[in-house]
Amino acid sequence: MNNYFPKPSSSHIVIHLDGHEGGGIRTVAEAWYLGFTQRGVRVSYIMNRSGVYARELYAKGREIYCADMGDVRSKSWNFAGFLLPDVVGWIFSLKAIRNVRTCFEEILQNLKPDVVLGNGASSAAVIGPACKTCGVDLVSCFHGISNSDDFLAIRKRAIAYLVNNYCREIVGVSLATLVAIIPYLRIPYRVIYNSVPGIVVSTTNKQRLRNMWNISDQAIVFGSASRITASKAIHRFVDAAKKMVVSNRNAPVFFLIAGDVRSKNDQLYLDNILATIKQENLQDKIRYVGYQPISHFYSSIDVFCHTCEGVEPLGLTVVEALSAGLPVIVCNRGGFLEFLPNNIGIRYNASSHLALADAMQKMLGVSLRKEQAEIG
Repeated sequence: MNNYFPKPSSSHIVIHLDGHEGGGIRTVAEAWYLGFTQRGVRVSYIMNRSGVYARELYAKGREIYCADMGDVRSKSWNFAGFLLPDVVGWIFSLKAIRNVRTCFEEILQNLKPDVVLGNGASSAAVIGPACKTCGVDLVSCFHGISNSDDFLAIRKRAIAYLVNNYCREIVGVSLATLVAIIPYLRIPYRVIYNSVPGIVVSTTNKQRLRNMWNISDQAIVFGSASRITASKAIHRFVDAAKKMVVSNRNAPVFFLIAGDVRSKNDQLYLDNILATIKQENLQDKIRYVGYQPISHFYSSIDVFCHTCEGVEPLGLTVVEALSAGLPVIVCNRGGFLEFLPNNIGIRYNASSHLALADAMQKMLGVSLRKEQAEIG
């Protein structure tokens, strides 16, 4: 993604985000920033400066212009979704978007960027009209999967309507993120897979972290890292870990879960998982370690395990783990399958914790782990 350059002659690019982003879109935005600034291009942001990500960028001295967007992002998403129960909310969202449109227009007229890079249908709905008025091209990046439960394809058609009217082109982090709306597009689209910087793992970090988490040097550690939320299927990793513990009572196996919690529902989901681990007296085998810097976490594990519900738009953690030289176990659906050779990683049925446990069992073999680490 950091090789993407929307206009060869660009000297100033604006990135439009909500300010609360995490995961995939944050990685895309950082790749954009690094790629453009390395070419001497000025990069500005338009975002809600109260967001967590926005505050981080502001602390780094990035050039941020704040529009008082309030909850327009969530309202515009309902608009983009065209959900019938939300018709009243949709009407009010149009008013909310009009309220910030003037602010966006003033910022764009002042900055005079060559192009605005945005976040999916949200940017098309929120800043798209201002871009059209000011004659500034909008390129929106899609990093999520459209709902499969979409009555008469209303949601897909609404998203296509927005991008067709307000975007010059759209970019997906995988083909899976675009395939649902491609039949309705009248503008160019392209797929540019996320890139990650090389992740350096450290034996010193490995020893220190294992000591801190009371993991033996001989243990084979399976790790899961993602945002802690039901859609990432952390419970399936835990269920597979429980089966592994029962099947390998005398083997030094250990299971680490890393990730941050961003909502009350996510906290309830995590609390249920931790309660299950405690009830089954597995705290000495399965441990949640909260958010960890990726280089630290990947230094501490031997095998990375990927889980998800539905289809993962890309599966950035899989790419990161491979970059760190780790063997991986991946589910059989996700954007990463578009570029991951069949001989890299063990694939399993994404809906089955038993299949995941079988893949873990295979990875206990030293030769297989070594072979996978070398070819990955």
